[in-house]
Formats: sequence, structure tokens, C-alpha cells
Amino acid sequence: MKAEMCDIYASNSYVTKIVTDADVELPFTQGLRLNVVSAADTIVRCMLYYNEIPTEPISIQSSVEVKVIDAADTLKFNRDYILSRWESRNKKYINFQIEEKQGVDSLYSEKKYYSVVK
Repeated sequence: MKAEMCDIYASNSYVTKIVTDADVELPFTQGLRLNVVSAADTIVRCMLYYNEIPTEPISIQSSVEVKVIDAADTLKFNRDYILSRWESRNKKYINFQIEEKQGVDSLYSEKKYYSVVK
């Protein structure tokens, strides 16, 4: 099983292309539907978990959509919470690992996803 950050391109809720951060286009079974509420034509950033067998389409196990936000929306973001950061291979994204301080009521009851785009 592999886990990679990917961009999933869709048209009318059907996947048209899956591209990894290394700019590798993954083969998939035609007719794959995107299970997110979005515009007719969209790109979804996600962590994709899949099995890969050479010469066959990938077998997607699960995916987690990652919210992508504009750099201007991070003005209130406390940089002291950043544990690590890394740039995607294709240099399109900067990914962050952050920590949540203890005492936050929603720490365990809500999922949180953070990204910054410049």
C-alpha cells in the first residue's frame, strides 16, 4: 500500500486524472466517481491510500481530502505550532505538520486539516 499526496482532477463528478506530487499520473479504472461536493470541473487535493500493481490500474483503499487555503488566510495562524514542513516534489505545495495545544475542546472531536498556498 502507498500513501501519497495527490491532485485528483474531475469533470461532472467523474475522475479524469490523478497526479502525484512527483508529477506521476496514476492509472485508474474508468468511471471512478469523486465523492466530494464540488463544482462540475474541479481539482481536489488529498492524501490517497492505494495499492499499486505494475501494468494494472491502482486500487484505491481510501482518501482524505485536504483543505487548501490561500496564504492571506493564514494571518492568525500561530507559527509556533509548526512541527515540520516540506515542499512537494513538483514544488506546487508546502505541507505542514502542526501540533494542537492541549486544552482545546474540539481536539479529539473534530478533524483538522491545514495547508498554505502562496
